Amino acid sequence: MKCKENMIKKMFPGFMTNIKLHIGIPALVLAAAGFAYFLLSAALIIFGGFRFLPRVMAWNLFLAMLPLIFAILVRLLVGRRRTAFAVPAGVLWLLFFPNAPYMITDLIHLHLFEYYGSGMFLQDFPAWAWLFYMITGIMLGLITGMMSLEVIQEEVFRRRGRRAACLMVIAVSLISGYAVYIGRFLRLNSWDIIRPWSLVQRLILDFEGFAAAFSCMAAVCILLIYGLFHLIYAARRQECYDPIQEKG
Repeated sequence: MKCKENMIKKMFPGFMTNIKLHIGIPALVLAAAGFAYFLLSAALIIFGGFRFLPRVMAWNLFLAMLPLIFAILVRLLVGRRRTAFAVPAGVLWLLFFPNAPYMITDLIHLHLFEYYGSGMFLQDFPAWAWLFYMITGIMLGLITGMMSLEVIQEEVFRRRGRRAACLMVIAVSLISGYAVYIGRFLRLNSWDIIRPWSLVQRLILDFEGFAAAFSCMAAVCILLIYGLFHLIYAARRQECYDPIQEKG
């Protein structure tokens, strides 16, 4: 393994450093897990006989993983001081980030199965298998999305301070909470932004009490999930980097 790593270092100077700084092992693990999930979804579509859920979950997970790519791109561009390119990448990140928490609402598709009847839980293995399949996809989407938010939060923290980073997380959570409502109930997508006038008109016409309440509830949920992720992820990174700093 050391020989292979040395060969990579010689062929691509700084490659391993960039992997650790800009991508990180957790992101690579998530990418591998996501790829395995896509393969499972493809197998279910081809051989499972029930194609609706695998198509929905695979597509939504794909959209939920895009923000991490854009967040990493932002970090790379900011690190190289290419702000003119970092801003569009940041906008793309913000447009696609809500797809991660949106996956929570995919649980509504479980109404297609029966889990309880005659006063007891049913021992229907396919139904329970679909439940675990969906939860796995939702967890992958959420973790990937929260990691992308952590990357952006770190960049804001380094350049604008703790207060700006906290305000950014709160603002993104509020925007994403409303975006989840838009996606689930108005059936709009991230790319509908290319028609801004018709989009704004519809949002104004459809905004009501339920929209505000649902958006706030989703925003609080996003904040809680990110807060938990931040505590665990930041603590783990500190444990990993402290021995390195002591050696240095």
